Amino acid sequence: MNNFAGSFNFSSTFVVNGTAYLVVYGHTWRYNVSSDTWSDIATNPFFKEYYSVDAIGFALNNTGYVLHSGQSLYKYDVTNNSWTLVTYYPGSRADNSYKTTFIIGDKAYIAATSGNYSGNSPLMYSYQE
Repeated sequence: MNNFAGSFNFSSTFVVNGTAYLVVYGHTWRYNVSSDTWSDIATNPFFKEYYSVDAIGFALNNTGYVLHSGQSLYKYDVTNNSWTLVTYYPGSRADNSYKTTFIIGDKAYIAATSGNYSGNSPLMYSYQE
């Protein structure tokens, strides 16, 4: 695999229908296995916020998702090449807790593992389309 052409401080990834996507602040990239290249395919609404955790990505039912700043869950429409805000992670300071994700069946689970404010962790949230 060729090196990624861009530079970034933040990244999140997911795989949809066998295609890898890399999400960085402002840009969504797609990897082409045949040509071994990355293409900048879409803008996105993600930006670095003060005192927030990095975004995490996952795929659910052939759709890519990114939890931005620990609180705003967006989904990526591969067909229309666009991002849509779908929901918010619960909690008053969801932006200040570290999270991890896993998928079981047709549900995504997002777990807050630690945070600086009481009530932010541990907290388990499930998302289903």
